[in-house]
Amino acid sequence: MFSKYLSAALALSSVVASAPVCTYISSTEAASIKAAFSDADITPDVAPFFEPTVKVSASYGTTNVDLGTRIGTLQTVPEPTFTFSAEQGYDPKTTKYLKLIIDPDAPGPDGTVQAPLQGVLSDFLHLAIEDAQPDCVTESPRTVRMYLNPTPLSVAPHRYIFLVYRQPKNFESPLALSLTIAGLNLQQFVDKYDLELVGGNFYLQGVGTNIGGAGEEGPI
Repeated sequence: MFSKYLSAALALSSVVASAPVCTYISSTEAASIKAAFSDADITPDVAPFFEPTVKVSASYGTTNVDLGTRIGTLQTVPEPTFTFSAEQGYDPKTTKYLKLIIDPDAPGPDGTVQAPLQGVLSDFLHLAIEDAQPDCVTESPRTVRMYLNPTPLSVAPHRYIFLVYRQPKNFESPLALSLTIAGLNLQQFVDKYDLELVGGNFYLQGVGTNIGGAGEEGPI
């Protein structure tokens, strides 16, 4: 009988030991992200206000997206990994998030493309996943817009931005989001559906940006 209880206890402890431990963003990390977004004019171009409360991790193979990394066009053909940490004050098991990848610079950054093309394609939506959860939780997300790899139309680098928004309860993305590729009014969408920006990351890419590999890293 004792051996039976011992086996059960050992099995339980094994499960507990193997369960992922939730990590949280540090104040230093939050400050670095906020500064990089400001330096790259993502704030206020994409979000008028941003206080990071989760850390967003993304990579294409072995190349990490790191607040301004320059990444070659061939590397970004396959879908990237895109995860984020837990958020202080919110239960990671029950709180859901919306993950987006957007290009606010399509077809080219301001001043590099003649009107009327300028602004017509932005914010270009490259990925949308709802009901995502932190990397320490077994999640059941739903892909709303499948990944579209970047095809920048200007030598001037575009900002490809990974964004994480906390969803309100009973959130369900509108059909329009699944049908949208270009011309998404991101801020209008965020305001309408009461989404809260909690995390982000980004990389840079233009025509001919080290086509086969990663380039220099760091903020613009």
